[in-house]
Amino acid sequence: METPRVFRFGPFAVDTEARELSKDGTRIKLRGHPYLILEALLARAGKVVTREEIRKRLWPADTFVDFEHGLNTSVKKLREVLCDSADEPRYIETVPRVGYRFIVPVETLESPQHASDTSTDLQRLKQDTESHKSAAVREAAPFARDRRVVWIAGGVVVIAAAVLVGDFFFRHPAKLTEKDSIVLADFDNTTGERLFDGTLKQAVSADLEQSPFLNVLSEQRVTGTLHRMGRASNEIISEPIAMEICLRTGSKAVLAGSIASLGSHYAIALKALNCQTEDSIGIAKAEAAGREKVLQALDSAVTSVRAKLGESRISIEKFNHALEEVTTSSLPALQAYSESIRVQQEHGDPEAIPLLKRALELDPNFALAYARVGVAYSNLGQAGLAIDNLTKAFELRQRSSERESFYISTQYYTFVTGQVEKANQELQLCIQEYPRDSLAHLDLGDNYALLGQYQKAVAETRESLRLEPNSVLPYGNLALFSLALNRVDDTETTFREALSHNLDDPYLRQNRYFLSFLKNDFVSMQ
Repeated sequence: METPRVFRFGPFAVDTEARELSKDGTRIKLRGHPYLILEALLARAGKVVTREEIRKRLWPADTFVDFEHGLNTSVKKLREVLCDSADEPRYIETVPRVGYRFIVPVETLESPQHASDTSTDLQRLKQDTESHKSAAVREAAPFARDRRVVWIAGGVVVIAAAVLVGDFFFRHPAKLTEKDSIVLADFDNTTGERLFDGTLKQAVSADLEQSPFLNVLSEQRVTGTLHRMGRASNEIISEPIAMEICLRTGSKAVLAGSIASLGSHYAIALKALNCQTEDSIGIAKAEAAGREKVLQALDSAVTSVRAKLGESRISIEKFNHALEEVTTSSLPALQAYSESIRVQQEHGDPEAIPLLKRALELDPNFALAYARVGVAYSNLGQAGLAIDNLTKAFELRQRSSERESFYISTQYYTFVTGQVEKANQELQLCIQEYPRDSLAHLDLGDNYALLGQYQKAVAETRESLRLEPNSVLPYGNLALFSLALNRVDDTETTFREALSHNLDDPYLRQNRYFLSFLKNDFVSMQ
């Protein structure tokens, strides 16, 4: 909707600017997809809103969720809030196999003066509500002498209150499943120390990625979603922005962190929120006795949050290397490494290499930094430098998590020793432990292609794309492997899919050139 509105129907009112539903002036909690569906139905009251229109509004095309289940669940919750029924609808009518229609008259209050008029509208609502209440009192006056009615009503109120209080105190927040994704927000840093900007978020990401249970939404998905939201790719992900990204991508939770100064100490907090209901899933706090203890304190908080999110104790104990071992004990080195990831995504390998080298100067034992700089040199065709750095990473692989150790080993066996079959064994073990690791599937597909096994290469690359649909590299690989199998139509389809996701890079265009060459299409080759 272009302008904020207030919708009124029956005893209910919806303020689209505040995103609030109220009944007789009392606010009712309704958030996430159920609220957005209600807003869509009210905007077109009396008309059918198709299921496909709702899907496009709430779940973009690149969102991999069970849409039918998600929509049915959201509509069911909305009806519960409105005390409505699918069998005998008062407000929301189901149009079988098509969509839904709002069937009661809806009054819309709006004006160019959004803020002032919304306030005026709400005042009108409150005044009208008070009038309705006064009328109800007058109508009920003849029954005031019947003490039995008073006691029955009082008993109903007490029972209702008991149910509400019990629900408030004893309701347990829903934990995550292995299919759910987490969106990481940037830390709220009130210390004034820029060293923590971006660095702590990267540390949390590295710590969580040890877990085979938890799934952190990739930077590619975050960047693509920011683009669709009309925001810059390097924008700070505040908690509200993270909540919107979470809803748009069909994720389940947002993990937001904060750090504050306590004299020479630092207070660290992590909180996990269900982005559909805004309920708290879990909170963890820790205190660091100095800057050099911040990573250690953060590691403790992350371990606590992993349990609150639903990961089993056995899994946490098995996949829980200390954060200082997983990454580095040097905050400046971690800062340079974190910046290199952002720069590499935006500008490529040449600009990222100096930052990775800076991280290695600050911590010569930073295994993952050696691996990333080695791969960057390999991408640029500098084989000697690639071999030197990947060999160093392999020697230090014990200073990394299990997942990172798989990555380091496979790069070493592929590019240093040429033992592609051995690299594939490592990749298959990695996929057994981390079946949702899109990079492992991508590398395995690439290695199958090196061995001439293009059917297997296509299958693994498609799985990588399923897990990470906003990554351009799998599209380029898939197109090349399809060409090797003489599947020209499949290659063209792959290019169209990449363009539909607004993905493009030199490697993709190189493979499009090959296709054009095979088709003698000289215009497209140019």
